Amino acid sequence: MFRRKAHSICYRCLKKIWAVRHFSKKTPESKEKWSSKDVRKTFLDFFCSRYDHKFVTSSSVIPSKGQGTYFTNSGMNQFKPLFLGTAPPFTEMASYRRVANSQKCVRVGGKHNDLEDVGRDLTHHTFFEMLGSWSFGDYFKKDACAMALELLREVYRLPVDRLYFTYFGGDPDLGLKPDLECRNIWRSLGIPENRILPFGSSDNFWDMGDAGPCGPCTEIHYDHIGNRDASKLVNAGSPDVIEIWNLVFMEYDRQSDRSLRPLPQQHVDTGMGLERMCAVLAGTKSNYSTDLFIPVFRVIQKETGAPIYQDLTGSADIGGINTAYRMVADHARMFTVCISDGLLPGKGDLGSKLRSVMHRCIQQYREVLKAPPGHLVKLVDPVVESLGESFPELSKNSQKIKDAVQLTEDRYMQTVEEGRKALDKMMKKKGDLTYLTAEAMIDLRQGKYGNLTMSEDVIQQIAGERNLQLNWEGYYSLLNAQVVSIDSQEQEETTKVTLSHAVLQELSRQRISYTDDSLKYMYTRNSSGYEFGSYPPCQSVFLVSEEGQPVETVASGATCGVILDKTPFYAEGGGQVPDTGFIITESGRLEVTDVQKYKGYVLHIGTMMDGKIKKNQEVKTRIDKERRLSCMRNHTATHILNAALRQIIGEDVRQLGSYVGPDKFSFDFSCLRNLSRSDVEELDVLVKNTILAGQNVDKRTVPLQEALKTDGIVYLADEVYPEEVNVITIGKTPKSCYSSELCGGTHVLNTGDLVEFCISKVSGVAQGTKRVIGHTGQYATQAYASGSQILHMYKELQKEVQNGQNLAGIEILSKKINQSLSNDLLPKLLREDILNKMVAIGESISKVQNKANFGIAQKNITELMENAECKFIIENVRFKTPLQAKKLMSKLQITKPVVIVSDLEGKMTALVSAPKESANELEKVCETLSTALGSHKRVVIDGPPNVIQYIMTGHRRHLKTFTEESKRLLESIT
Repeated sequence: MFRRKAHSICYRCLKKIWAVRHFSKKTPESKEKWSSKDVRKTFLDFFCSRYDHKFVTSSSVIPSKGQGTYFTNSGMNQFKPLFLGTAPPFTEMASYRRVANSQKCVRVGGKHNDLEDVGRDLTHHTFFEMLGSWSFGDYFKKDACAMALELLREVYRLPVDRLYFTYFGGDPDLGLKPDLECRNIWRSLGIPENRILPFGSSDNFWDMGDAGPCGPCTEIHYDHIGNRDASKLVNAGSPDVIEIWNLVFMEYDRQSDRSLRPLPQQHVDTGMGLERMCAVLAGTKSNYSTDLFIPVFRVIQKETGAPIYQDLTGSADIGGINTAYRMVADHARMFTVCISDGLLPGKGDLGSKLRSVMHRCIQQYREVLKAPPGHLVKLVDPVVESLGESFPELSKNSQKIKDAVQLTEDRYMQTVEEGRKALDKMMKKKGDLTYLTAEAMIDLRQGKYGNLTMSEDVIQQIAGERNLQLNWEGYYSLLNAQVVSIDSQEQEETTKVTLSHAVLQELSRQRISYTDDSLKYMYTRNSSGYEFGSYPPCQSVFLVSEEGQPVETVASGATCGVILDKTPFYAEGGGQVPDTGFIITESGRLEVTDVQKYKGYVLHIGTMMDGKIKKNQEVKTRIDKERRLSCMRNHTATHILNAALRQIIGEDVRQLGSYVGPDKFSFDFSCLRNLSRSDVEELDVLVKNTILAGQNVDKRTVPLQEALKTDGIVYLADEVYPEEVNVITIGKTPKSCYSSELCGGTHVLNTGDLVEFCISKVSGVAQGTKRVIGHTGQYATQAYASGSQILHMYKELQKEVQNGQNLAGIEILSKKINQSLSNDLLPKLLREDILNKMVAIGESISKVQNKANFGIAQKNITELMENAECKFIIENVRFKTPLQAKKLMSKLQITKPVVIVSDLEGKMTALVSAPKESANELEKVCETLSTALGSHKRVVIDGPPNVIQYIMTGHRRHLKTFTEESKRLLESIT
């Protein structure tokens, strides 16, 4: 017993000696030796080698679906499921106990938004790295504090007399006492009393949101000056005393009513900013005076010839040169990382935020630092060199990053130039301005005065060039009103039943096992189609009300959620919509309209049609087989399409999202160039060949790590996969596609079961992001049938036009064809072909229409000229140009005032003729028409001898309304 204990002590001592020798070769005094790579590696080695933490690679800065609409902005984001108790079972994440990593973070938008501060000081960034260590139900406060102090004091060799330690000082409103346990831990570790400081909730209590896991924290602050008592400067915003590490002790679960409950497990979440630690170890207050930024500064200076960067701020930074250096370098790091993770600048969500940052960067680089056009792309290489070793995706995607940067700069400069023209056009119409109203800004944004819509960045720049003030408050108020209006139109009236964190805890407390949903893969294929089997009886192990509260019984007419012990229903996931169907009890039926998965529980959401359902009742299940089979066809089609895209465009095609429904599928992917007609044709051929080949679609379940080693395997990098995954493989034959993907969706068993395939639309949803919408099975067959019907109508139209006699028939057929072309369910290429044909035949149709209109108008006007009771003539005639109306006038014997009215290019045009002896009457006619037209222009034109002719134009009134109003007015003067 004694020997074993002594051996243990000696072993720990040896490990500590090894750690000091291994890590302590550098000191703050030898500043030049602490590179950013060393700082990062030392942190990770300390926790992983010394204290058995598992290294976890950084997640993407682009949040996964359901993780929010802002960038990943802290190290804990990827571990939220562990804190919330929702980590999918049987995944690698579910096994984590203690981990460490360096997380890529972006703070643009949301609660943490540092964009406006970047460049103005020496510490803020849009992109930074968060060095972190975590314990999930393993060690807690004492070990976390001891490790932190050991790393800072014995490894980074920071002088302890420059460190200050804060703890939670309590909060009566929360009913929480001071965290004296934390204070006493720092005491026991040898920290003097005057360096252990209490602070309130705003500084030392951390939460994930209005509800969920939270707890007190302890922060470690560093005094850049030293040899003094700087305790009053802690948390006071002083650049001399900064926070370098935060250790959060998550031990509470905040409820919706703001009350706190103890968590079943206690967690530790720590975060240290790499940039700040690099500055501390380099002996500088500026994060920008480190090797994370200096290489980028060197390239900027070389490319622009600007003065060398000097770390100046405020009034000392004459001309804003140093501020521009910092903004450009910071933003270059941010956009390089974002693009390497698959995000591209665009119009919506994160894409618009990335675009805005890139526009700011371009503006500073071009306008302040005077960089030549096209040189922004040269900043990518130093960023990749700095970060590529830790984040290999930067090196792998460096060319893609450069292409996206170049394209964005080109488009930005094009948009600015178009914006200047649009502003000139606006000012010409409204006169010289010194101020742009909110309405004017919205008009510019929506492209009212030009060919391109404009982002806020472009409006800001072109307005700044003219010294125009902008009403941003009014602009955003109008913009938000538009968004609210759209949201209110689209908002669903139904309430979605969910499983709250509290209910998940209750499920765990009751030891209710996760739902076995393997039955969703239980189906077979035979000569007559697909059989979805006779599923074994299931048991309703848990019920929740519409409000999400546990209940024992649900009666007829009530909406609820049901958890079964096993189920054949597919829960929404992987882009595939959920199954629908029925859960049948001995006394009634529940119509299932939605199926969702929470942690490992499958929640069937629906309404009791009749009878009731009770907890722990035996039930039968029945899914909508046609809906499921259609989804299976479309899901398999996305795999084939993905493989075809990689074959045509290149292996760097990255899936960015998908939707798989019964009637269609959509597939979003990264692609900087537009897809040509030949690309779409080739896609269509490749997918159809794969269908005709009748290839088997194989599903095998293997360990995740084994699957990832498979040649050519395709998977989503940031998806959380279980320890065992499904590999869906589609075989290879000549002129078809080979596909191998990780996927939990349901698929047909042979590609021939897709029956038919049709691409109905290809579009760009953001810069560098394309979307293909397609159909299979009966929907694709229906699309081709609709296309054939339109082709048949077009051929009939051709015959009628050639005949030139049946104007009514021509117009009816044209209208039918144009209406049919608006149908979403049509083959894309066929739609384009018919649209082109309709444009080509349009001129011939116009000739037939003009000829018919000319004859009818001439006949009508001649008859009215001969009618002695008629004092004036006003005729509504469809002409394309005033010349055609003038030609008609030349064929007439003008004996009384005649007005021919047409709607030409959206303007009301009136051609007025009268005998010269009727000049007085003509003036009255023109004045009357002026009233009907609104704003107008009158031009005298040549006419037949003894005839006066005017052309008048206006912008008001529908043609029919204008004609009728003119008749009434003219009657009143004659």
